[in-house]
Amino acid sequence: MPQDFSRQNLRGRSFKGQDLTGANFSYADIRGTDFTGANLRGANFSCTEGGLQRRWATVLVLISWVLSGISGLFSGTLVSLLADVLKTDSWKHGYFIATFISLSIFLIITIRRG
Repeated sequence: MPQDFSRQNLRGRSFKGQDLTGANFSYADIRGTDFTGANLRGANFSCTEGGLQRRWATVLVLISWVLSGISGLFSGTLVSLLADVLKTDSWKHGYFIATFISLSIFLIITIRRG
């Protein structure tokens, strides 16, 4: 007989490796639930509320802000170095161009690969 988890709060629960064939999860809160390796064939997930738990979503947003700030610092440093390179000897122009091309190729490959 299929298990019935309808309208239950299953936040953070682990169903790792369990056989949940035909289980009913309708209208359940499954945020942060671990279904790794579980058999969910024929399970009903209609009208469920899923995703990350609020604290994990907050942590990920904060980490993205920190990474954005670090990226901004590196961008500012690069612009400063670019200004210095363009003011000095011509041999540095070749070095700058090679670096720019390398970084451009890296970014293009990274964006295309997702």
